[in-house]
Amino acid sequence: MSRIKNFKKVFYELFILTLGILIALLINGWKEDYNNAKYLKKTFVSINEEIKENIREIELIIPFQDSLESSIYLNLNDSISISDIIIDFGGFKSPVIKASGWKSIVNKNIHLIDYSIISKLSEIEEVNKEIKYKTQKLIEFIYENAEVGAGQRKQTFSIMILDLIISEEELISIMHDFLKAK
Repeated sequence: MSRIKNFKKVFYELFILTLGILIALLINGWKEDYNNAKYLKKTFVSINEEIKENIREIELIIPFQDSLESSIYLNLNDSISISDIIIDFGGFKSPVIKASGWKSIVNKNIHLIDYSIISKLSEIEEVNKEIKYKTQKLIEFIYENAEVGAGQRKQTFSIMILDLIISEEELISIMHDFLKAK
């Protein structure tokens, strides 16, 4: 009898201990889910604000680039150099597109996000890289052809600016789609 009582007592204590551990794990899981949701909410608020700021930045730059392109196009056959036209416009401007909110998720908690969101943010990142590449090529072109007057080089420069504007407008569209999907 004493063995059965001892066995019941040990079983009861193990049951209480196991129950306590399970409750602790459950509470810890709830806390982790709550903290993840809180983190994601703050991060998405940050990403949305960053995207809105990027849209404003690009929308401010596009009219400038469009005017520069028009000026280049209107002066295709004139002897005015590319550098003189750019100087008249106060230099060449391109948007600074930020992605720190998105990069913070990629580095730490990408597993918490739906694929559709990751896909859209990746698309934004890819078009951003494309814009940076085109901007770099455009700047290289400016340095190589700064003193060029009339001719094909001006037309090429005009086309390059238009191509950059198209990519920037595409990025704005993708960013608007992302904001609407949220």
